Amino acid sequence: MIIPAPNSVDIVKVGCILTFKEKYLLVHSIKEDLWKNVSGDFEDDDGSMNLSVRKIIREKLGLNLEPSFFNVLYQRINEKNV
Repeated sequence: MIIPAPNSVDIVKVGCILTFKEKYLLVHSIKEDLWKNVSGDFEDDDGSMNLSVRKIIREKLGLNLEPSFFNVLYQRINEKNV
């Protein structure tokens, strides 16, 4: 469930929707048997969302890309603010 900005966040996740020439890049999760966006955990040593997104894209896809914009979304999952 999407919620308004909470006072605190329990878990910070980073996800990206990659587009090129009006096409979307998705990755296939063998474990879940789902096609989804590139995502991962924000780690304290990442320093910023920009660096975290770049790191996840590089680690998962081997690409060195610069994010063009950000959007923040808060969710309530299993009694935690994500």
